[in-house]
Amino acid sequence: MGLHSDEATHYAARQREFWLESLAPKEARDSKNVLQWLEKVGAKKVVIHLDLDVLDPKELYAAVGNTGQMSIEQVSQIIQDVAQKYDVVGLSIAEHLPQVQIKLKRLLQGLPLVKEN
Repeated sequence: MGLHSDEATHYAARQREFWLESLAPKEARDSKNVLQWLEKVGAKKVVIHLDLDVLDPKELYAAVGNTGQMSIEQVSQIIQDVAQKYDVVGLSIAEHLPQVQIKLKRLLQGLPLVKEN
């Protein structure tokens, strides 16, 4: 869910090869279409792959080429709704770039007023 523009074009062949469906951001505004698809395919267990590129960079710029259109609230709600109806057996997160956090931690560790417990 959340594929759009160049991403949707880029993954189209792979989706056909593996019989995967996708939802554009407009189709994934809530959980309805995702839950309908899971029911249609007879899912019992779900593995979720959260690529942070799906997030709107105005809300959270967290990935390479982050051009997403979905809010944190939307993504969180959909995952929660799926987890209420299905056994989520795995969750991966892709495109997280912790460079800023790592550099900030190094900076703060070097300051005389910040001490780690």
